[in-house]
Amino acid sequence: MKIPKIIYTTWISDKDLPVKFYKYIESWKRILPDYEIRMITLENAPRNRFSDICINNKKFAVAAQYARIQRIFETGGLYFDVDVEAVKSFDDLLDYEMFAGIESKSDNNFINNAVFGAHKEHPFLKECLEELDKINLSIKDIEVSTGPLMFTKLMKRRGWIPENKNIYLNGIQIFNSEYFYPYCPDEQFTSDCISQNTYAVHHWAATWKNSVSIIILSGQKFNQLIQSIEIATTQSVKPIEVIVMNGTHDYTKSIKGMTQLSKVKFLDSGNGNSSSVKNAGIDFAKGRWILILKPDDKIDHAFIEKTIDKGDIVGLNPDTFKNIGDTKSKSGCFLVKKEVWETINGFDETLTDGTEDADFLNRARYEGYNVKVVND
Repeated sequence: MKIPKIIYTTWISDKDLPVKFYKYIESWKRILPDYEIRMITLENAPRNRFSDICINNKKFAVAAQYARIQRIFETGGLYFDVDVEAVKSFDDLLDYEMFAGIESKSDNNFINNAVFGAHKEHPFLKECLEELDKINLSIKDIEVSTGPLMFTKLMKRRGWIPENKNIYLNGIQIFNSEYFYPYCPDEQFTSDCISQNTYAVHHWAATWKNSVSIIILSGQKFNQLIQSIEIATTQSVKPIEVIVMNGTHDYTKSIKGMTQLSKVKFLDSGNGNSSSVKNAGIDFAKGRWILILKPDDKIDHAFIEKTIDKGDIVGLNPDTFKNIGDTKSKSGCFLVKKEVWETINGFDETLTDGTEDADFLNRARYEGYNVKVVND
């Protein structure tokens, strides 16, 4: 039995699909033109006790975990997350009963469910549905526990040993990480990540996670930059990435070897003004939350921990948003949801006098976003 040429994807949410994902769906149409694309949404998601609880509590990502498995179980087909880019045809994978891929993180290997395929009523998917039906929905990290961790746990029951290599086991072909996950969440994607074995690239958007990207602005003296990187990498809530905006001073070579760079990326910001540099950094960032560090910003190592999820834009110091209505005033350091930046079209690049933060905050508040100060 062949896997049918159907691609399921999920966007179960009360908000529209962000524009940034359109390009990935277009890659499916371009690379896989004879495949039918079926998007599972809030309106057409399968309803049952599990999904009803998730949707009513706005745990949309967890509802999506169930929906993808149920639909593939019912009809067979492929599943792609909305942040998956197709690289080449999947036609030669359709003869497998089921396939999935390994997400490799150093010595820890997981079987991810952002890309997989199966024929109708595959027994592994039945096991997944049974596992989901009995799971405690109040457990920590429920989104991961109902996704990659569940796939991995159930494959281990079938005898899978967590090694990053191809293996066929009990009706399931497991591919190594270069097939669908050629780079890790804390790595920077380049075209060099793609090999002759790469069918698709998962771009790690993780829209459900409280992931944080820290952007360090250029124009700093070397010692200031080192201090900013230290502040960023030693936060009690770890960022998924630290993006150093390289401007006129490129300290990349000097920094390498002097600090822990496992999550530090360097982005050429050119000679643009502060607004354009911020916009470029945020556009590049993967995190759901953004923290921008300017040369003179001094924050403690629990800044993210104290501010995350306390509002849409959150600062610690009352002076952060002092005189927010005055576009000539300058603001302090704040944590902001990337969604806010997307909605209000970023920082105004016509402002070049350092007042772009106040303007940004004004427009965000006008759109109804919650701007809040948390007492330190």
